[in-house]
Amino acid sequence: MNVLVVEDDQMTWSAMQIFLSGRGDCPFWASKAVQALDWLATENIHLVLLDVDLGEGQLSGSDVLRAMGDHEEWNTIPCVMITGTPITKIRDKAKPPVEDLLLHVHTMLEKPIDLEHLEIIMSRAAQSPRHMIEPPPPGKQT
Repeated sequence: MNVLVVEDDQMTWSAMQIFLSGRGDCPFWASKAVQALDWLATENIHLVLLDVDLGEGQLSGSDVLRAMGDHEEWNTIPCVMITGTPITKIRDKAKPPVEDLLLHVHTMLEKPIDLEHLEIIMSRAAQSPRHMIEPPPPGKQT
């Protein structure tokens, strides 16, 4: 599976690259939103792992998600949003247009990423509708 990881943290990317390569996936990395859009335009991406906050002074994960939702060829690609912010805070602040964007998210994961849970999510994302927000694993608070 071609997996686009949109993540500005080099250490998180390195861990994701090892994990994805170990699964037999082909990881693509974008540290900025514009790079993510370039990969989406030039590669056959099957899943996007998207950091919500890509740093100050640049387009955000929400901008990538908005572009995916607006693009006919990209709006069916499953997207898993990754965040260092507690998910409950993101959901509590979700007002239009952010609330509308969340409809395009398969699920959300908090950092640090539980790789076993990510494995399950990736398997389900490949087979199920992308609009399902999945609950966190048992014992994990959101």
